[in-house]
Amino acid sequence: MGGVGLLVVVLIGLGWMAFNRRSLPAEHRRSFTSSVDRLTSVVFDAERKLLIAGSAEGRVVFWNWPDAAPNVLDRWSAEPLTAIAVTRDGLLIAGCLSNDVFGWGLADNQLRKLPELNSPVSCIGVRSKAIELGLGLKNGLIAVVAPEKKMRLIQSGHRGGISSLCYDPTGKYLVTGGGDGRLIWRDAQTKKIARVSHVHQTDVSSLCFSADGKQLVSGDWNGMIVAWDVADGKERHRRQQPDAVSGLVMLSDGFVTASWDNRLRIWAWDTDGIVREINTGRPIYAMAEGDNPSLVLTVSNTSELDEWQLK
Repeated sequence: MGGVGLLVVVLIGLGWMAFNRRSLPAEHRRSFTSSVDRLTSVVFDAERKLLIAGSAEGRVVFWNWPDAAPNVLDRWSAEPLTAIAVTRDGLLIAGCLSNDVFGWGLADNQLRKLPELNSPVSCIGVRSKAIELGLGLKNGLIAVVAPEKKMRLIQSGHRGGISSLCYDPTGKYLVTGGGDGRLIWRDAQTKKIARVSHVHQTDVSSLCFSADGKQLVSGDWNGMIVAWDVADGKERHRRQQPDAVSGLVMLSDGFVTASWDNRLRIWAWDTDGIVREINTGRPIYAMAEGDNPSLVLTVSNTSELDEWQLK
């Protein structure tokens, strides 16, 4: 290849790299890179000392927050991890498409395999007032896991699978969102159904309670967002974004939604419109609250995890 030909190849390569490089907005604080590709879930431990991401490659990556190099755990499954969560006593739980559920002790670095389920885990919730996990399954069952107790399977009441699950921070309710668009509220202690809400017309993709447990926000794959008063279960207001709600994080005066259209959107309780919109440059697969209320972290099915400044 002559000198001119080589120069052309180099220039084309540089142009391609520039074309594929994201133009990051001012709200982007930093990126965390790992050797594991296709990160699709993210969560902090209870003390905000470990940042943990799960991947579609069946691996888990964690960072000793805020700036240590990533640590990659041995592959737990050949199947994608579908959900991760951390209990307040330091047990990392991960479900995968092969129906397996794995636990990893963050203090002793020991792998624990939980009883195999008869359906993949789609979502995991952690009860803050007790060491208890709720696992939402694709076949519509809820698996309740607590120390020294046998795993309990409960019929959720959804017509189809469970797509989201969370406990309220006061420990009163366990709420599931289903592929049938319904929210089913349960007494967190007895697991009896307290109420059923039906507003969404498709899978409820995300659920998030406010820190005081007084508000709940739900989002679905069509971009509908609904805020609820927990005390009476009534709809407070309804919002709409152009694409699926792939994550929810509460703020003191509103909430943040993530979406497959690359956007983070900040909403206020007392206004109808979007307060602020951030184009992240990538479809957002999952989002977690940062170590202070003005930060969120996102993953986008790549090897990077991004941190964003909201205020």
